[in-house]
Amino acid sequence: MLIPVLIGILIVTFTLTRLIPGDACVVMLGEKATPEKCAAFRDRYGLNDSLPVQFVRYLGTVAQGDFGTSVRNGRYVTDILAERLPMTVELAVAAMLFATTFGVALGVLSAIRHNSSVDVGTVIGANIGVSIPVFVLGLLLAYIFALLLKNTPFFIPPSGRLSPGISMPSLVQLWGMENSPGLVQFLVSLISNSVILHSIIIGRFDITQDALWHLILPAVALGTIPLAIIARLTRSSLLDVLGQDYIRTARAKGLKERTTLWKHAFRSALIPIVTIVGLQVGGLLSGALLTETVFALPGVGTQIVTSITARDYPVLQGFVVVVALMFALVTILVDMSYAFLDPRVRVQ
Repeated sequence: MLIPVLIGILIVTFTLTRLIPGDACVVMLGEKATPEKCAAFRDRYGLNDSLPVQFVRYLGTVAQGDFGTSVRNGRYVTDILAERLPMTVELAVAAMLFATTFGVALGVLSAIRHNSSVDVGTVIGANIGVSIPVFVLGLLLAYIFALLLKNTPFFIPPSGRLSPGISMPSLVQLWGMENSPGLVQFLVSLISNSVILHSIIIGRFDITQDALWHLILPAVALGTIPLAIIARLTRSSLLDVLGQDYIRTARAKGLKERTTLWKHAFRSALIPIVTIVGLQVGGLLSGALLTETVFALPGVGTQIVTSITARDYPVLQGFVVVVALMFALVTILVDMSYAFLDPRVRVQ
């Protein structure tokens, strides 16, 4: 089903970008947008052709791994992707690790201490976490840890990817791969623009530490809502399993409570938890827009907003398709994990 899903995404993305009000020529050229120049502009980028013709041409280039060139600056979309995507992936992974670790832990603790003060506090905290918008929480965190705690050991940088003055050479140049095939250069550029992977590869662990330090506040701000959702679902799923007959039978046979909880109950409760974690990946990628704006991070979200404003169709389409592809692949991995978590899935 992945192929028809991706084709549907391409059709919807292509159509919606063309429905954005405004003329790309007028946006790009401003006062210089004379009828003659706009006609040449549209002819150059194939905007004079009918939408079906444009879509077929676009589908052909995408099938070859080419997302075209930016209308705004003439750069290849793949080059812009290689620059922006690693930042968003790092942020989403950090936020998901934070949300999953604390969300599952709080959900399990709440379930095994049902109706206790811990359970009530977890439920209240989860409801508050879901209710606070990302941009509000991000500004609050930046205000507390960057301003109020500025001269204390608890200070955390409020913006940027690295501290001022820190830079790293491109791996493409460092490894002498300027003349390598395009796909190889793209993959190496992705690694090179991932500050954490790049710094680990070249052995600069001080830069790794600095990058992780800068990721703390954005990851917490972005991961709070998924954390609350995962905690609530873990609690309800585990409570449902703990009430099943086979759990009572395990306890009646004299199994240790820890064995009953983790070997029997928790594994059975994992399927809905894994499902919601996979779905939250899409929310993290979309929520990264506000987080990147608040913390001044050069990621996919800010680039998409810039492309919408500039009517930069190729960049906008390329970024949306890649993010959708990532989400679809995560969904497939979640589906495949069911067979590992529940043997009955393999029988069916």
